[in-house]
Amino acid sequence: MSTLASGAPAAAAGKAVALARGAFLSVAILAYVVMCLSVGIQIVGRYLVNYPIAQFAEIATYAQVWLATMGAGYALRTGTLFAMDSLVAVLPLAIRRGVLVLNTLLSLVFLWVIFYGSTFLMRIGEFQTSPSLGLPMWTIYLALPVSAGYLAFESVAALAERWNDPFAQSGHGPEVD
Repeated sequence: MSTLASGAPAAAAGKAVALARGAFLSVAILAYVVMCLSVGIQIVGRYLVNYPIAQFAEIATYAQVWLATMGAGYALRTGTLFAMDSLVAVLPLAIRRGVLVLNTLLSLVFLWVIFYGSTFLMRIGEFQTSPSLGLPMWTIYLALPVSAGYLAFESVAALAERWNDPFAQSGHGPEVD
């Protein structure tokens, strides 16, 4: 984390951030486990018992949606998202900071569009149900605004955390906690 703030409020904020990040990571891990189990059950049903189970295909698809959207925030935080920043990394510090700010602002605009557009999708999803499970589709579409908010949070956090050395080239891959 950045050393911009100190003391008890900063410690409490740090704990809240860690708790939120842990919750989003837990959702991604749960979605991964559900997806893997659903695919496994599909394989057993289709090829060993000769009885395809459509509900598990749908569960796997929706779990994959949640995994991808929540996992994107984790990838942003750990530096594992694809980025072409070799040229920017050799520029002077002031220009790197400007590019970092511009990058963050453009990302926030894009994420706002996703968030705003997904609210309309969720309203439509109130009247739709999934074909096999009969789930209200808004529960699936909810992944979009939630992940947009999480990505926006991680974008701003990355701006603060990388301010002193934006686009640094470590040469050894991302740090994973």
